[in-house]
Order: sequence, then C-alpha cells, then structure tokens
Amino acid sequence: MAERKIYLYRLHVEYPPGSDELEWEPPGWRDNPEHWDTDPETGAPEPRWFSWPTVRLYLSQTAAKRRADLLRSYGATVTVERSQPIVWGLSQGAFPPATTTEKQAGGEAR
Repeated sequence: MAERKIYLYRLHVEYPPGSDELEWEPPGWRDNPEHWDTDPETGAPEPRWFSWPTVRLYLSQTAAKRRADLLRSYGATVTVERSQPIVWGLSQGAFPPATTTEKQAGGEAR
C-alpha cells in the first residue's frame, strides 16, 4: 500500500488598507453579538477589540481554507499555499534509538 503524502498549508495574507490602524475593525464587526463582551465593572455590553489572527500554518487543507474564508470575510486577500510533500528521514515509520543519555535511579549516566 502506498504511503499517504503529508503536506503543510500556509496562508499568504494581504490586509485591507487602513487595517493596521489601532481601532480598525471589519465592516459589521459591532453588529455581530458574538463580538461583544460584558464589562465586568458596569455589566454593560461592549464590543471586543478586533485583532488579526496570527496563525498561518495548518496541518490540513480544510483548516487552512476555513481560516482563509474567515480572513476574507474581514476584507483580506488570502492565498492558500501547499508545501511539497513532507519527507521524514526514517523509513517505514520506525523511530530511531534514543539519543539522550538516561540516568538510572541512583546510578550513573550510561
């Protein structure tokens, strides 16, 4: 049976103009109740600060596409890039012998 290829997915993001300003938020941010918190002192509702998500590497294409769609909904231009197949240095999934020196309880390093 052929081994399944493993890839990483990376997002290349171009932010909308002005989105680097301190109080910038995407259109409709304040209209969404999921973006509101309650002020602990007054109990009054207040909008959360917007910040761009910082994770850019994903282990699945599905997760990368979901995050790309979210960033696009905020006005960014996003490209999902796929890596070359990940090549592990070991054949058949075997693990190498331990390379660290282990100490036995009460004994010397071997």
